[in-house]
Amino acid sequence: MISGLTPLILGAAEAEERAMDEVELRRQLERAHADCIGWAMACCGRDRDDAEEVLQTVYLTVLDGRARTDGRPSPDSRQ
Repeated sequence: MISGLTPLILGAAEAEERAMDEVELRRQLERAHADCIGWAMACCGRDRDDAEEVLQTVYLTVLDGRARTDGRPSPDSRQ
């Protein structure tokens, strides 16, 4: 009977880990926002509305887990 709970316990632990990862990811995005909005504005001809729309799409893609790097290293690993 107890062994039947193992998948539920493991699933709960994985869900908690994903939630903690998402909190940390949100913190990282918040810390990087000033740089990101500057980059987005440069790409969007200094149009703040367009830049914010682009960043919203990017942030949602990242938070939904759909962002891909095509095997390229992350910016953190280039140091």
